[in-house]
Amino acid sequence: MFWSYTNDTTADFSMEFADRSLYQIKTYLTQEGRTISIETECDDYMDGLTNKINSMGMAISTYNAGQVNDIAPYDQCEETCSEATTKISNLKWSNNVAWTYVEDEEEEEEEEEDNNEPGELIIDDVAQSLDQCDAGCTECHEAHYENFPNDILYQCTDYTVYKYGNICTPNNEWDESKCMTSSTGFCHKSYPHGDPDKMKSPEAACRTIPSTHVDSTFEFGHRDCWSPTGGLCHYGCEGTCHNSWAEGDLQKWLSPNAMCRCMA
Repeated sequence: MFWSYTNDTTADFSMEFADRSLYQIKTYLTQEGRTISIETECDDYMDGLTNKINSMGMAISTYNAGQVNDIAPYDQCEETCSEATTKISNLKWSNNVAWTYVEDEEEEEEEEEDNNEPGELIIDDVAQSLDQCDAGCTECHEAHYENFPNDILYQCTDYTVYKYGNICTPNNEWDESKCMTSSTGFCHKSYPHGDPDKMKSPEAACRTIPSTHVDSTFEFGHRDCWSPTGGLCHYGCEGTCHNSWAEGDLQKWLSPNAMCRCMA
């Protein structure tokens, strides 16, 4: 059974796609108060196309069906249009019908695994204290992983054993960028222990004295330091400023932790 209708192709008409589920496609052609609905149903076939269609773009094409075709009865097309024009306007998605691509379980698991990957370790500024890193660290930095920028951790970037001297002052020419940021950080001149160039070494720089050099038990030599404010004596002495080293250290003044300290 055929329904015969006349469609003015020079007048505007609208088209609407309904039903988000792909088990059925409804197309509505509306013009001048008249509506025609075209329905297509094929559950098994359309279900397999769901994800493919979700990721596709939209394309519109026109073509010449000829005077004899399966669209209209034979007596409807009397002649071929010689100056046909097409205009597409007011194209929009409405009523929240935009499709969302639904990944299968395997792809979701892969994405979840990717999100759990920490990424590259990024070293940030120096930390407040050497004690925020592990024992033996002589330069401690804040750090974070690329995919977790708000999770701050601490990373030691130098375990070199240094010999420490006098305090670094703001007006000296020594680089203080390796010192921790705490106001009680004990930022002092230093060089690698055993380096014959000592304070003239290319590796000499201002660094924070480790807490083991401050809060341990020490032995003191008989001689005073040449400067009453040398080494840790800079912070004030109730007694005199003497050469000193860790208690029981057989290297004594040659030890890496040997420096001027206050002897009460």
